[in-house]
Amino acid sequence: MLVSTFTNTLVALVACGTTATATSHSSNFTTFKPNTIEPFFHIDLLVGIPTNATTVLGVLGRVPNRGGNVTGLVQGTILPVGAANELLPAGPDAVRSLYKNQFSINVTSVSPPEILLMNADATIQYANNALYGIASISFEADPAGAFANISYERFVGQVMGDFFTGDAVLDIFRLGVKGREDGGVIKALEPPGEVV
Repeated sequence: MLVSTFTNTLVALVACGTTATATSHSSNFTTFKPNTIEPFFHIDLLVGIPTNATTVLGVLGRVPNRGGNVTGLVQGTILPVGAANELLPAGPDAVRSLYKNQFSINVTSVSPPEILLMNADATIQYANNALYGIASISFEADPAGAFANISYERFVGQVMGDFFTGDAVLDIFRLGVKGREDGGVIKALEPPGEVV
């Protein structure tokens, strides 16, 4: 039940799209206001044909990354390396999977170009020869490069794919802090020494 509630909340957050918050009303049980969310970038992703293996936990599919284009606040291409691992748990209702992938992005919108690693951890829903999922996203970057601080930020994503074409789209959204419900200070986010 908790996972379902979390997923529904994440869907509400991601569905907002532009620089908005999931809701504008106050809760009477949370300390924090819902996070802000803003579009970060879009990926037109190409994937290969999966290879499946049976495990004690269910069917494990490995789907190679074939490439793709990145547009938005980051511009570049997906390098054709790595693969997604999709675990479809055993059972009569195998319509969901646990998805993990690491994408290598050749970022061309900075000079010189940099490689940005993007980790996606998602729950995927399957129906009608297609898939849709919501992902937790994190990044790894050169600590001396243009994206040195991106590893410390938080992101979510939505993915949609078509089995017949092998095409998929992935939208990445940056999460931000909107503050406390009571209007109080979040001490850790204030400049050092300014809050007692």
